[in-house]
Amino acid sequence: MYRMFKTLPSVATACVLAATLAACNGSPNAPSSSAAAGVAAEAGPNGETLKVQAPALASPANDLRLDSRRPTLVATNVAGKYVGGSFSYEFELLTDGNTRVDGATLSSGAGTTTWAYPTDLERDTAYRWRVRARMGNALGPWSATRRFLTLFEKRTPDPAPGTRLPLPNMFHIVQQVAAQYPSALANSCQHAGGTWEFMDRVIDALRLEDTRWGYNWKRGVVGDPSLDVIVYNYTAAPDEGNPNVWAIDIIGGHCGSNPTVLWSNISGSGGAGAAWTSRGRW
Repeated sequence: MYRMFKTLPSVATACVLAATLAACNGSPNAPSSSAAAGVAAEAGPNGETLKVQAPALASPANDLRLDSRRPTLVATNVAGKYVGGSFSYEFELLTDGNTRVDGATLSSGAGTTTWAYPTDLERDTAYRWRVRARMGNALGPWSATRRFLTLFEKRTPDPAPGTRLPLPNMFHIVQQVAAQYPSALANSCQHAGGTWEFMDRVIDALRLEDTRWGYNWKRGVVGDPSLDVIVYNYTAAPDEGNPNVWAIDIIGGHCGSNPTVLWSNISGSGGAGAAWTSRGRW
C-alpha cells in the first residue's frame, strides 16, 4: 500500500506533461485549424458551416428603381470569427416571390464584392437578391433579401400573328435632338473623323418612347452598323439580329459640308437588307 501511494505524484507529473493536458486538468483545448478558420464541426440551423456574419448588402438600395435591366449588385465583405480568411461570395438572384432565377460565386473584391449581371432582366419587374460567404465547401449564413425593380420601358405591344406594326413617325424627336445638339449632327460623319454622338442621342430619345427602336446593321451584315439609318422592329420576334424592321434614313447629306435631318423610309429599297442591333449599348 505504501508503494502504491508513493507513485501517485509521478503519475500526476506525467499527466501535466502529456499532450492530453486538457483532459487531465479540465482546461479548454486550443482551436483546431478548421476552427481557427471559422469552419464549424456541425452545420448551423440553416445549413451554414462557416463561422462568419452574413454579408451586408450595399447596393442597390431596397425597392430602388434601376435605370437599366442589368443590375450591379454590391455586397460588403465579411471577416472570419477567429482569423482572417480568403472568402468567396455566392450571389443569388430571385423573383419577387423568392424563386431562384440565377446565381454566381465570385472571388472577394477589396472591401466589397460586385456582381454585374450580364444579361437583360424583364422590363419593369421586381427582383430580390441575397449573398453569403464561402470558404471552399463551407458556407456562411445568407443575408436577408433585398428588392429592386428594373427599368420601366415603353414598348408597343406585339402585333397579331401574320401582321406587322405600322411605322411610327418620330421625325419630331430627330429634329429636337438636332436642335439641341447641332455640333453632334455636324460631326456625325465618322468617315471624316466624326463620332456616334448624334446617332446615340437620337436612339436614346426614341427608346424612351418605344424600345422597338434600334440601330441598323447595313445590308443585314453583323458588325457593319449604319451611321445614318435607324430601324424599328415591327414583329413579335426578339430585337437583336431581326431583319423584319422598318429602316429610316435620318441624316441627309451625311458626309457633306451641311448635313441635315430627315425622315425617309428606305425599308427594302434597292434590295438592301437591314437588321436590328443594339450596337452593344444595352
